[in-house]
Amino acid sequence: MSHPSRSAERSGLRGYVDFCVEHVTAIVDQIGPRPPASDEEARAQRYLADLLRPFVADVQLEPFSVAPKAFMGFVPITGGLLLAAVALYAFVPPLALLCVIGAIALLVGELGLYRQLIDPLFPHATSHNLVATIPPRGPVERILLFGGHCDSAWEWRWHYQGHTLFRVIVVGTVVGAVIALGATALNLVAHESSLSVALGWVLVGFSPFFLLIMGFTNFHRVSPGANDNLTGVLLSVALAKYLHDQGQTLEHTEIRILNTGSEEAGLRGARAYAERHREELTGTPSLYVAVDTFRDLEYMAVYDRDLNGFLRHDPEAAKLLADAARRAGHALPFRKLPVGASDAAAFTQAGLRAIALIAQDPTPPRWYHTRLDTPELLNPECIEAGMRVMLELIRTVEAEGLGASS
Repeated sequence: MSHPSRSAERSGLRGYVDFCVEHVTAIVDQIGPRPPASDEEARAQRYLADLLRPFVADVQLEPFSVAPKAFMGFVPITGGLLLAAVALYAFVPPLALLCVIGAIALLVGELGLYRQLIDPLFPHATSHNLVATIPPRGPVERILLFGGHCDSAWEWRWHYQGHTLFRVIVVGTVVGAVIALGATALNLVAHESSLSVALGWVLVGFSPFFLLIMGFTNFHRVSPGANDNLTGVLLSVALAKYLHDQGQTLEHTEIRILNTGSEEAGLRGARAYAERHREELTGTPSLYVAVDTFRDLEYMAVYDRDLNGFLRHDPEAAKLLADAARRAGHALPFRKLPVGASDAAAFTQAGLRAIALIAQDPTPPRWYHTRLDTPELLNPECIEAGMRVMLELIRTVEAEGLGASS
């Protein structure tokens, strides 16, 4: 692979950062928020396809079916089941216990494991993944995929109101659900005992949390999604532009830009792509790098644990990315996503090699999944750092390969 010196790269990346900022701003201003499987998401993917065509050999929009509101729709159902358990506690103990078991099953299945448990209950629509290909000069020996997600999230109502309120409601609901499980189980075998009655009143005290959690998602308001995740999307597009502008052709590494749809609907786009291309991506050594939210440089990290911290990505892929980052001038720690998941999780769940590169305060900040995620918050320095790491990873992979999957 021919490429300019790293010093020339450092002085020349600013224009590509400006390119990212320009088009993030344009998408937010001209198209607006992009809920999963919406017309706005589709318009943004077409905008990005047109942007990519001069820099790549092929651009495809791959449609897939999704129930866009099912993933976040589990939250009000969970809250409703817990409230029903409180109401039924004294009158129909077996049904109260079943309501709590159903609520916890939804919490674990939908949020904990990202399983599509209640999708059949919700209307379906068509979303799209955008795939752009940069082939090598010679035979394809490996495939390296980069990309973010084009959609943006429905607003988290209580997070917009304040981080403290948000945490109190979420923690109160989870604690209340655990107590409800024990209380309803005890009530079934020791109905009307003094302890059972006392626990019933404790559950009544948790009812406000169950009621408030039902309003967790504001389906009438959508985040602009400038940082989460148009930064990752445009970084990947800028990467293709840079390789084209510099005349850099790889010998045996195929680069794919994969910008997914409906990530905020439970990683549905990444899951659809992994399922559709699993045979191809296992037949040829491959690695997918989920590029998600480049805003807080001090928090940039290699996320080797995903899906609420329980899913481990390929350790060798994590080391490969960390080594490339170090050569690019960034000593990145390994971190885990304590709550939620990245698109990389869908690939790893499908048996494919994946890793996530993220630069966001994990607290999370108040703009996350709210109307405050606007272009005014973009951090050009962080975007440039991300691009430098990605370019170094390409050099490393072309020179040394992807290594063996562990």
